[in-house]
Amino acid sequence: MRPITLTMSAFGSYAGRERIDFEKAGKGVFLITGDTGSGKTTIFDAIMYALYDQTSGGRRDGNMMRSQYADLHTETYVELEFEYKDRIYRIVRSPEYERESKRRGRDGSVKKVVEKSRVALYLPDGTEFMGKKQETNRKIVEIIGLDASQFTQTAMIAQGEFLRLLLAKSDERKEIFSRLFDTQVFSRMQRQLKERAKSMYGELADGQKAKERELSHLLYPKTVGFAGSAVNSEEEENPAQAVDPEYEKRIEEASGTEEILEIIEEMEQEIRAGESACIKTAGLIQEKSDRINRKLALARENNLLFEKLADARKRIEELAEQQRLCEEKEKRLSLGERAEKVRRKEQAALEVAQSRRALQRELEELQKWLVQKEKEKEEKEKLLAKICLAVEYQKENDKVKENLAGLRSLKENLMEYVRKEKQQKQAYTELLESDRQYREADAEYFRLNDAFLKEQAGILALELEEARPCPVCGSLRHPAPAQVSGDAPSQQDVRAARKERDKREKEKDTLQNAFVLKRQECKVQEERLQDEGKRILGEAFDLSEESLLENLKGRVAVLENAGSEYSRQMQEIEEEVRRWEEFRACAGQTDWEEVRREVEESLAALQAGIHVRKGEQRAKKKQKDEIEIYAEKAQKEYEEGWKEAGFLSEKTYHAGLLKEEEQEELKQWCERFKEQKIRETARWQTLEKEAEGREPTATEEMEAEKRLLWHQKEEIELQQKQLYRQRENNRNVRERLEQIYRETETLQEQYALLQNLNQTANGNLAGSAKIDFESYVQRQYFRQVIQHANRRLAEMTGNQFQLRCRALDALGGRGNAGLDLDVYSMVTGTVRDVKTLSGGESFMAALAMALGLADVIQSMSGGIRLNTMFVDEGFGSLDEYAREQAIRVLAQLAGNGRMIGIISHVAELAESIDRQLVVTKTKKGSKAQWRIS
Repeated sequence: MRPITLTMSAFGSYAGRERIDFEKAGKGVFLITGDTGSGKTTIFDAIMYALYDQTSGGRRDGNMMRSQYADLHTETYVELEFEYKDRIYRIVRSPEYERESKRRGRDGSVKKVVEKSRVALYLPDGTEFMGKKQETNRKIVEIIGLDASQFTQTAMIAQGEFLRLLLAKSDERKEIFSRLFDTQVFSRMQRQLKERAKSMYGELADGQKAKERELSHLLYPKTVGFAGSAVNSEEEENPAQAVDPEYEKRIEEASGTEEILEIIEEMEQEIRAGESACIKTAGLIQEKSDRINRKLALARENNLLFEKLADARKRIEELAEQQRLCEEKEKRLSLGERAEKVRRKEQAALEVAQSRRALQRELEELQKWLVQKEKEKEEKEKLLAKICLAVEYQKENDKVKENLAGLRSLKENLMEYVRKEKQQKQAYTELLESDRQYREADAEYFRLNDAFLKEQAGILALELEEARPCPVCGSLRHPAPAQVSGDAPSQQDVRAARKERDKREKEKDTLQNAFVLKRQECKVQEERLQDEGKRILGEAFDLSEESLLENLKGRVAVLENAGSEYSRQMQEIEEEVRRWEEFRACAGQTDWEEVRREVEESLAALQAGIHVRKGEQRAKKKQKDEIEIYAEKAQKEYEEGWKEAGFLSEKTYHAGLLKEEEQEELKQWCERFKEQKIRETARWQTLEKEAEGREPTATEEMEAEKRLLWHQKEEIELQQKQLYRQRENNRNVRERLEQIYRETETLQEQYALLQNLNQTANGNLAGSAKIDFESYVQRQYFRQVIQHANRRLAEMTGNQFQLRCRALDALGGRGNAGLDLDVYSMVTGTVRDVKTLSGGESFMAALAMALGLADVIQSMSGGIRLNTMFVDEGFGSLDEYAREQAIRVLAQLAGNGRMIGIISHVAELAESIDRQLVVTKTKKGSKAQWRIS
């Protein structure tokens, strides 16, 4: 990754928009220099923020980077354009920050506005990556191949982070390597092994608890049997069985699971024998009960015949009582049938009367509608008359507006003419004054020039001699030589006077041109006014007339009043139109002709509707007269009908009416009664024949004996069920104990193996080095980093030092070890802790470690290209030789196509590095510019 340009706007100490072109630095080492606090590290922060949404040191996030120097209108953002694998990418990122609102509240207070954070990634083809913030951040990591932690350790070593990897404790270095080399998988494996071992140990403990729990569920049998028996003397066995009461004690004293299982099997055999005895006894009871049941069945069948015969006799008596009710229902049914014939005539009379009433209501509604519409027609005719007035008002108002616009334009042009005439007079006055000043300056110049020339003649005359030619005229005689004046002007005075005259002449010419231009403008404006006046007023007018402007203003006022009156009249008519729901949509139109057409069309439609409805009214009146005749005839036929049917009055006729469902119900009831009477009579006669010669049988003694046998059998079956439940429960307990025994045996073997793996992976195995698996893997990476770092350190220190990973046997028994770092002196052959290095030695070792780490990460990440490295401070601790060696190593590294930037305020670096980005701090924020010598 190589930065091309970096743009910071209101970011950190940079108040405005600052753009840094890294192309000017080219490839190689360049210096970022400036005073402390000038904003050097902010450049690193901006690059880190653009790429990873965090600053280089990790102490500040993007939301804290809004510049305190920025004004309200400057947006805070960072834009980074970089090249990776010959492709150009661009990132624009802005943080969430709070700024003052550009608008104030009603009370003058300043409110705060929160700008949301945003990020945009533009791909090499110019398109924007479409994704949310987190997706965009992941895409950037995918492009570069490094996350923020790896980037700060390899490409951008921030201030305060430089010595972190070198001087870190073993556990701190482990945390750093865990992120850089992604070894968390081994840590997770350690935790999983530990958790699985703990879980398996818990399973073993649960198995023991389960075994104890199952034993508590055992049911110990007691002596079973029953007292008293109804079976014959043929019974030879009693189901009572004595069970060994010492089973519980034997199980408590058992030495192991296998012995317990054998005791439980013995209990099952004992209980099974008791079950068999119960089953045999229950069978004998069942045989005797079956014999009694057969006798009872025959007796019940005989007794049932006599019960049915008694029931049949009772039903015959009930049917005799219902015969009278049937006769009454048949009479009511006959009366209803006669009334039904009259009901049809009544229905016809009612329907004709109903039609007459409906037609009467329709005529009344129609008359009401006609009255309403006649009134509406009258109101619309009045409205139409007003709208016709509005049409005339509109025409007059349009004329007024046209004339008013012309008069207003004429008035404005006249005022413009008056203004230009004043400007012309002013220009003429200024021209006269300038001409006077010019003439005075010209006269002064001629006076001074003449005096100066005369003085020159006097000076020449001082040199004249008789008989020698004059240098001016050549005369040999000099009768009246010029005299020298003591107060003559100097040549400088003459030149100043001429310069003043020329200046006044230019001013006069300028004012004269301005006057001519103003006079021409007045002339053009005057001609335009005359033409416009003839067109609007129909006559020419005198522009010199003082009352002309007031006259125009008066005419404008008259027309404005007329227009207002027309508008008021039309407004009143428009309000009248608005009161009509039908024409409300037309009320806002300016074309009153269109409104008139709408009202005329509505009025014509209303007139047509009234005409149609009057025709309907005449037809319905004729129809009503015809229905009156039909109604009278139908009523007469109805009255004759109920009299002919034998009803004494209309009231008795209505009382005889039956509903259709009532009539059907009466008919069905009578039919059902007759059928039931025939059926019950036949049944009674049949039962009488079957009972002839037979008597009822007594069953009380047989029922009592049957109940006794049933209770005895129930008691035996209950005892059998109890024995069965005990046996099944104990069998289930035995099977579960066998399963627990098998599982526990296998689990014990697995736990022994897993616990060994757990102790090995977590560094807790007795007799082995106290180093966990993740540290062991990181140790291999650490050795690679040290190997690469020693190549650079040898060059910087002249082969004085080497870094070494501390040997495992030197770690002792302490935990969190394995990544300790020592330094080996090539001069003395001694090994010491890396923390004993001096400041300069520590810086060189840290730089070598950073370069070695970058080499390892690049080789691991396959294809990642780190074309850029930034180093923040640290060179101040080096002497001149060490500093030169460190710069030489960085220069060699840059020779492979890298760009390396160093942040430092060390003066000697500024002398040795010719490409410099100089950062300066002002009262308005920081500035950065390139200085390339």
